[in-house]
Amino acid sequence: MSNALYYEHLKNFKSIEGYWSTTDCIDVAQDILSVTDAKTMLEIGFNIGYSASTWLESGIDHLIVLDIGYHADTLPAIKATANHYSSKRVERWIGDSTSADAKELDVPKVDISFIDGEHSYRAALSDSLLSISYGADWLVYDDVIESHPNGIDQAINELKLAGKIEIVKRYFMSWIGQGEVILCKVLK
Repeated sequence: MSNALYYEHLKNFKSIEGYWSTTDCIDVAQDILSVTDAKTMLEIGFNIGYSASTWLESGIDHLIVLDIGYHADTLPAIKATANHYSSKRVERWIGDSTSADAKELDVPKVDISFIDGEHSYRAALSDSLLSISYGADWLVYDDVIESHPNGIDQAINELKLAGKIEIVKRYFMSWIGQGEVILCKVLK
């Protein structure tokens, strides 16, 4: 069994949603970064920052956060994360990642995108295409459950059939007890 994941700079923040909560998540992030050699990440869906902190600890140097901002602790947690990792670059945009405004952001080319925002087919597909438009070579999907009503699996399969991505690796989400984190290569 894995150990609880703890970040001192996030200790005051709470979430009613699930998040990267065990040390197994570190192994997943480190393996993904060893495969991709990514340094710049677009993270869609921040929540309270555990996955963001795990990515920064594992080797991401520049993190661009897009989050809808529904949770009271999201913005303070983004600020705490940016302060804690002051030697790295952490930027944020609060808004709907599926909006027209999200497509007009001044985002530099990113190496990889972590897609963990709204858990729906529509949002997963939109967030994937947004990430590709910002130059992502890799897409990482969180909370993928085969044939689940949330539709993330359906969005991945549609992009795969369209020749836009290929699945490279799958990681069991032991911290939840179901689902997968899926690493995909963007086909250009």
